[in-house]
Amino acid sequence: MDFPSVSRRDSGFPDLEPLLMPRRSLWLTGSQDLPVAGKADSDCISAWLREVESSAFPVSAVLGYCIGAAFVPRMVQAVATWQGTRPRAIVLEPEPASAVGLVKDFGRAVEQFSAVLSEEELTGCLRSADRLRARGDGLAELGRGLLDLFGEAAGRSFRRAGVPEASIGELTEDLVSRFAAFVAYTRAAHRADPEPDFSSAVVIRSAGPARHPTPGARELFFDVERSEIARDPRVARAVSELLADGGQR
Repeated sequence: MDFPSVSRRDSGFPDLEPLLMPRRSLWLTGSQDLPVAGKADSDCISAWLREVESSAFPVSAVLGYCIGAAFVPRMVQAVATWQGTRPRAIVLEPEPASAVGLVKDFGRAVEQFSAVLSEEELTGCLRSADRLRARGDGLAELGRGLLDLFGEAAGRSFRRAGVPEASIGELTEDLVSRFAAFVAYTRAAHRADPEPDFSSAVVIRSAGPARHPTPGARELFFDVERSEIARDPRVARAVSELLADGGQR
């Protein structure tokens, strides 16, 4: 369970899959099933479950990364219901979906405009985002505000880069829709379980103090940068051993 993006710099499950020994088939959540306006968050979880069940492959584990870990307890329970055996829960760097986290991700998203926008303009964008967060209106309202800010920054960037005016609207809409998908994913993760219970999970973390405690969970720590955790061969070896252990804790 992770947000699918081809532009992310942090490691993800596509990096982990080829390192697993023996090789395993990983099913990755798809952006086409993410909730959009007028669609319930639970619908994306149901869509994921239907696709996994229809594959007829046995599920030995459900893995989650960052805020995607919030989906894992519900997915484990649902898979156990129709499969008859409980898959293991493995989460990497679990982090709750929050307004603070969403604003940080907004900051990473607007970094792509740094070649054409000034540092002052980017700083102003981030300050506006912080002001929206400080209002405490909830993730839905915050997300709408961030999408407006993102669209303004994207349009300004295209104009400054000399993109023909006739093309700016379409290009801006495309970028905004990608960020909107992540906003929807964050909201869905929060509503799936704002405080997920990982007491039956194995939690894999990078070195350093845990930012988000997971009481009762078995924790494995690795001396690796957080952004590289799914690319690390030692992490892959640990996950491989957990999968070979039969799935159930």
